[in-house]
Amino acid sequence: ERLSRPDAAAGGWLLDGFPRTPGQARAMASGGPAMLPDAVVVLDRPDDLAVDFCLGRCEDSATGDVYHPRYAPPPPDVESRLVWRTDDTEDVFRGRLATHARDIDAVLDVFEAAGRPVIRVDNARSELDAFDEICDFLDEIENAKRGPATRAARKEARISAFAAPAIYAEAQARVSGAFTKPRPEPKPASGGSANEEDVAALCYVDETQEECEKRRGEPVANRGLRDVVRRCNTYDPAQFAP
Repeated sequence: ERLSRPDAAAGGWLLDGFPRTPGQARAMASGGPAMLPDAVVVLDRPDDLAVDFCLGRCEDSATGDVYHPRYAPPPPDVESRLVWRTDDTEDVFRGRLATHARDIDAVLDVFEAAGRPVIRVDNARSELDAFDEICDFLDEIENAKRGPATRAARKEARISAFAAPAIYAEAQARVSGAFTKPRPEPKPASGGSANEEDVAALCYVDETQEECEKRRGEPVANRGLRDVVRRCNTYDPAQFAP
């Protein structure tokens, strides 16, 4: 009933953690195309890592924001409001994971048989890498269903709807005049605890690798950490505006 409402029909919908059983998946498939998702994304994470994450979950009782002592530490001012679920135990989570491992292949088989694309993503790595893989997967599906032109038009419409006009215009003005302004001279930077291998040399956004090396007087790869830090501290923020 919820998926048939106008907002879901017009804007789409996302189900998080559902269906969990083959029976639930078959019930969705029996409802016809309107009840089937355009795509199915499965985030695979080792059991030990999943348990570690779930056991540390806590919630701000005032805002509902979720934190974790290791992966998403709460700010000091909310620590007194944190609450934990009393049923979050390792045995409970291990049981849920065992049920998931038993049922997931059968759940995915239902959607694949219905012609819906499925992807399993390694979630035991950088969240940005996992997110990037999912975006590429969904972009391909949208291009196949709507075409690149329609997708580009929708993206532009969403940018126009959500971007703050004044800020966006100001950023465009800064970018348009950024390359005519003289660059500041680098200033000495104090040393830090970073190692050379922690930092990759950067070039200006408006120059090629060859131009960068020529400007610096030698290959970028041969420059030291202190040189990189100087350049990071003297960048033109207008060049990095959205």
